[in-house]
Amino acid sequence: GRVFVVSGATAQLIRSHVDAAYGTSFGYSLAGRGDFDGDGVSDLLVGAPEASNGGAWRGAVAAYSGRTGVLIFKLPFNVDARHAGKALANAGDVNGDGFDDFAVSLPGPFSATYFGSVRMMSPIPLPPRGVGASKVNSLGCTPLVQWTGFASATGAQPFTITASQVVNQQTGTFVYGLGDPVSV
Repeated sequence: GRVFVVSGATAQLIRSHVDAAYGTSFGYSLAGRGDFDGDGVSDLLVGAPEASNGGAWRGAVAAYSGRTGVLIFKLPFNVDARHAGKALANAGDVNGDGFDDFAVSLPGPFSATYFGSVRMMSPIPLPPRGVGASKVNSLGCTPLVQWTGFASATGAQPFTITASQVVNQQTGTFVYGLGDPVSV
């Protein structure tokens, strides 16, 4: 599937998003007006209710940055025949964490014991992202900052930040947070 983002002012194509997997129904549902990465610009949710994710018709939801078009996250579901993402809706900041939340439908399969459901989802914790660029130091090295894992308010998941190629006995500043980057 393919989703086209078109300017409301000029009707010009801004960008498109493509799901290379065949038969996922990527783009079946869309929801805008939510800010899932905290950059102040509305982002785009895209449903793919036929995505298999190792099963049959489990479904998935992807979020793309409204500012850059970069994939913010992809949320695959793991229960067969639920068709997650057949309908999507932004819900505002339901849990008060400063980021918009969203509702995902899981409509099927209908049976005597299952009539479908809707799940309220939060994009937190977001995967970390790099901001800015390193500069070459006096020894000709470019410091490198890397991370593994995901940041979590509960600390339940390990999250490690490492810096390499730095000059010994020198000081510097590193700031990590869930909000927008700040220039100092």
